[in-house]
Amino acid sequence: PPPPPPPPSKAKGKVSAAPPPPPPPPGFKSSKTAPSGLAPPPPPPPPRPPPPPGAVSAPPPPPPPPPPPGFKSSVVAVAPPPPPPPAPPGFKSTAVVPPPPPPPSGTIGIAAIASAHTWAQKARKKVKMLHWEKLQGGAIGGTVWENANKSDLLLNLDQLDNMFAIEDAKAKAKVAAKKQRSVTLIDQKRSLNISIQLAGLRMPFAQIKDALIAMDDDVLQSEQLEVIAASVPTSAETKIILDYKGSKEELATVEQYFMHIMQIPRLEGRVNSLLYKSTAADTLRKVHEDYTLLADASACLRKSNLFVKVLQGILVVGNHLNTGSYRGAASGFRLDMLLRLKDFKAVDRKTSLLHFVYQEIRKTDAEIENLSTELGAVRKAAALSTETMSASLEKMKSGLKSVKDEILHAAGVLSEEVHASFYAKMAPFSEEMDENLANASELSLNALSAVKDVTEFYGEPFKSDNPIYVLRIVSDFLNIFDKLRDTIKAEEAAAALKERLEKAREEHKAFKLKLKPPSPARAFDTVDAVHAELMRKTKKISPIRSGNSPKSPTKSPSSPNRLSPRTKFLFNNAKKNSGGSPRKLESDFSKDDDTQNEETN
Repeated sequence: PPPPPPPPSKAKGKVSAAPPPPPPPPGFKSSKTAPSGLAPPPPPPPPRPPPPPGAVSAPPPPPPPPPPPGFKSSVVAVAPPPPPPPAPPGFKSTAVVPPPPPPPSGTIGIAAIASAHTWAQKARKKVKMLHWEKLQGGAIGGTVWENANKSDLLLNLDQLDNMFAIEDAKAKAKVAAKKQRSVTLIDQKRSLNISIQLAGLRMPFAQIKDALIAMDDDVLQSEQLEVIAASVPTSAETKIILDYKGSKEELATVEQYFMHIMQIPRLEGRVNSLLYKSTAADTLRKVHEDYTLLADASACLRKSNLFVKVLQGILVVGNHLNTGSYRGAASGFRLDMLLRLKDFKAVDRKTSLLHFVYQEIRKTDAEIENLSTELGAVRKAAALSTETMSASLEKMKSGLKSVKDEILHAAGVLSEEVHASFYAKMAPFSEEMDENLANASELSLNALSAVKDVTEFYGEPFKSDNPIYVLRIVSDFLNIFDKLRDTIKAEEAAAALKERLEKAREEHKAFKLKLKPPSPARAFDTVDAVHAELMRKTKKISPIRSGNSPKSPTKSPSSPNRLSPRTKFLFNNAKKNSGGSPRKLESDFSKDDDTQNEETN
């Protein structure tokens, strides 16, 4: 049972407040039940105010007796609300799931690691992946990678993410949509070609415009001016762009480029003049070098004594071969015959007529080997094209005329507009080019005159449509001549090498015999010599060679001197070594032979 309440206060004139009711006994059910799921009951009421002074306080009521055994209390305790039922399959709940509670301090679970990784993937930019073959931790022991991740190397990884970030698909789609919204007024094929060419300029359109107005050939090089000259808008294209009333920002690249440069007065003439100025120096130098080379080659061929000597040798050989025919007694021949000499073969089918002439001339003049060196300018000039040279010179003259017309327009002579920058740049250049082109024209006339002179010197008619055909014939002949000369030199070098090898072999053989003395005579060689001598004298087979078997006697040799010099030498040497007269083996051989005959009988 609960403890008894405290005794009432004995103060006079004061009434103590009534105590709160005791709790219900266990098992008693209260008639007031709180509905499930509602808020908890309100707090108890505040205590009563104190009684007025002089009032006698009433004693507190006694506590209620405990309930009898088995009695159930009517007060029902408030139970926690049951959990909500699970959602049916396929149904997505709209309720916000609260985040999981933080892990206890000092431990990190797998869920926390996965959550941090997911957050890092969302926070980091999408970058390009580096595809490599990763080494695991167990495979790097004792390698360079063991301490690679422990270094204090500082790298700017934020910049790395920005440099290798993957472009967002939405941004690409916006750019593509913006491109699709661009307005194209020019023909698509021409617009595509011009846009490709403009991409190589890598220069803002405003800068191109300013450089053209200022005639600045330092900013615009010849390659860039060629692109600009090919991208000049026509009058029809200019009219189309001027008539366009829409937004200029929506125009395509080529149309915007046209809008910038079409404002320049006399655009095409200005661009062509600046292009002519940038290429005139190189073109003029090339023309000057070509005509100078042509004149030098003509003079070189005209003064070549070696070439004349070759022609004389061929003429002598040809007249000798053509003796008695209408082709004989010739005073000269056409130079194209030089190209057919390599096909005129001798009886051996290897040696040509040019081969013979070259070898014969070399016997008296060894400098004939240097014919190609003496006529080196002819070979270079033969590769020129007089048509191209003449066309380049005429093009420069016509281009200078166009420049002079633009200068007159810029000076206000042929038009009302005056362009001081153009006039200041092009007027001095025009005067300088007049003088240079006059010198180039004079040089071309002198070169062609020299070519005509050398053509007629060798008895060939001059052809105005092909003035350097003689130089080309001589150049082809020099190729044949060089190949023949190299072949002869190679054959002579091979023959000399073979001769040196033969001589060295003979010297080696003699030296070897000198170092190695002759071997002494062997006993077997001495016996052979004796047997040969017996056979010569007795005309019978030696018992040593016959194996003591009777055989028919051999035929006598046709010559009494059957022994070789070596056998004779060995036999005589054996006689000297014996110190006396040799034993007569003839009698011994006869005795053995008689004994053998008796045994046979």
